[in-house]
Amino acid sequence: MSQSAHPHRKLKITVVVALALVVTLLGFAGNFLFDFALNPQAPYTMKMMQDGKDDKKGEQPDAEETEARAWFKENRESSSLTAGDGTELAAWCFAAPETTHNYAICLHGYTNEPIGMARYVKRFHDRGMNVLAPAQLSLARCSKLGVQRARRLRLS
Repeated sequence: MSQSAHPHRKLKITVVVALALVVTLLGFAGNFLFDFALNPQAPYTMKMMQDGKDDKKGEQPDAEETEARAWFKENRESSSLTAGDGTELAAWCFAAPETTHNYAICLHGYTNEPIGMARYVKRFHDRGMNVLAPAQLSLARCSKLGVQRARRLRLS
């Protein structure tokens, strides 16, 4: 009886060790991916990869993009509000030339910033709309970094 119990014991130990190894590896992979996507201070980030990709392509912004970015910088008005948890939410506002109830919200992606949406902000504004271009919480424009907040949530 002791001979048959011995292989089962080895199998159980092997399964437990393999499971612990898989959980550990998944933990490291999850932490790396979290930092890669959301932490601008991490050694490797989506932003760095995107910046390197753009440099390799050698693409220059077209005339519309260049004009829109200049217009964006010249016409933006800073706006912010404090969320219920104390986080400051920041955005750039572009009021329509005439009073209207037409609004557009132009959201940028992880590897961009509000000015990256300048082309679309200008197009909506030229159509007589009020436009809001909010900043991602992880950007320096926001007083409390969203990355720190997300890490607190992840650790709790």
